[in-house]
Amino acid sequence: MRTTSRLHGIIAAAVIVVSACSPTPSPSASGVASATPSGTVTPAPTATAVPGPTATPEPTPSPTPAPPAFVPPAVTPATLPVETGTVLITPGVEHGDVYVMVVQDSMFGGGPERTIVTHLDARGRTTAGWPVAIEGWRCSSTWGFNRPQGVLVGVDGTVRLLCVASSNVPGAAPVLAAVALGPDGTMPGGAWPMEIAGDWDTEAILVGDTLVTGTNVSASDDPQHPASTYRVTSVAADGTVTEGTPVTIDLDNWSVLGRDGIVRVMSNGNRTVTAIGLDGVVAGWPVTFDLPVSGPAVRADGTSVFVQAKAGKSRTMVVSADGTIQGTGSAWLPVTQLADWSGATPAGATAIPLVAADGTTYLLGQRKVEMLVYGIGANGHVLPGFPVTVPWRLEADGRCNAADTGCGVWMVRPPLGKDATVYLPVRPLDRRTGGWVTALTRNGTIRDGWSLMLSGNGDSFSALAIGGSGALFGVHVNRSSNPTFKQVWGIGASGAIRWKVTVVQP
Repeated sequence: MRTTSRLHGIIAAAVIVVSACSPTPSPSASGVASATPSGTVTPAPTATAVPGPTATPEPTPSPTPAPPAFVPPAVTPATLPVETGTVLITPGVEHGDVYVMVVQDSMFGGGPERTIVTHLDARGRTTAGWPVAIEGWRCSSTWGFNRPQGVLVGVDGTVRLLCVASSNVPGAAPVLAAVALGPDGTMPGGAWPMEIAGDWDTEAILVGDTLVTGTNVSASDDPQHPASTYRVTSVAADGTVTEGTPVTIDLDNWSVLGRDGIVRVMSNGNRTVTAIGLDGVVAGWPVTFDLPVSGPAVRADGTSVFVQAKAGKSRTMVVSADGTIQGTGSAWLPVTQLADWSGATPAGATAIPLVAADGTTYLLGQRKVEMLVYGIGANGHVLPGFPVTVPWRLEADGRCNAADTGCGVWMVRPPLGKDATVYLPVRPLDRRTGGWVTALTRNGTIRDGWSLMLSGNGDSFSALAIGGSGALFGVHVNRSSNPTFKQVWGIGASGAIRWKVTVVQP
């Protein structure tokens, strides 16, 4: 692995303006100089001079434009609400606060890429220094194979983000940068922000105070041997960037980053999983299954929990950190695990299971017009009180209209409380009703006194998150109004709404 330290101050002072190089003109026939004769030559009377072919000079190839110098993201004051954007939320550490990120994506929004971040306290009030904007940068994977992700919050209140900006060099990969913001919304300076080599391929996490992500550093164009090269990259609190050992894997792949900082790369039609750390492939991996598996939910000890599905049945598979398949997976259960994504590619991938801190695993399936939920203990046995039937379907993070080419939506990932309660966002039955959230305990019952019903026609939650203090937050999409607007809600332990803040309003 390779370790470097990239100082923002040095980079900012050394920004080079690269002028486009003009191609060397191709010489023409009229531009070929003739040799000047040194004297008169009289040809023999019996010979006629036959002119030979004139050689055409090869054109001088145009030089390849040099990539532009890295221009670090800059933070400027901002205001909310804005007219458009994807809204993402991350609870604070223990204080009932929440960080809100609004991503304006040029691919769908039609305008320039822009990210706005703000911080709301436990009463929904904006704190000093926020909101701020990062112009020209998209600080979340709002399209592609990665689930949209909010900011990362350190125990000291420092915020970390991965941001991408489209390159202005044709054919070049987008530019990726790691960004830090202090509790007051300002950049800490020093080495931050810095460029990250490669293409953003996984979510990012914080392991202690170190940001970790997985990047795709190259892809083969050989149709006979398609492959991608992955690498784990970490950024320490002081800005030191460590680039891990690259690993090449068949191109039929995608990846999941676990809370242990290990990337699990799915390939071979989701039958083979390769675990990659800073030192390359982890000992004991790859692991190959007899049937395709979902992406893994990774426990704190590095254990991975997968789901296999076939012919209307599902089961869990448990793999230890060293790649050993454990005997604590479940039996085959009469439920088809939901897909994480629907719509355009990669539609149909089995959803990653929900795994609580105590080892409880939830499988979520669909049976006609009902959701079927199985709770599974750490020993692989179905918990008492399960399965539970929930009317209608799990909510998605958006809507696709019939005319939206290439559109797809992610399933809203239900958050889990410290007591293994799972909060299930349910989509509206039809356009005349609103969605709701139900709180399901690990004994298969609805939490006493807990209910959250949306009264607006078509209203729903595009995201839910729960903090360490137990505070629940939701992104409420109000479709009953025209135009639609989006709010962040603070939700109490009984499901009561404590406050609302509008962040997107056309």
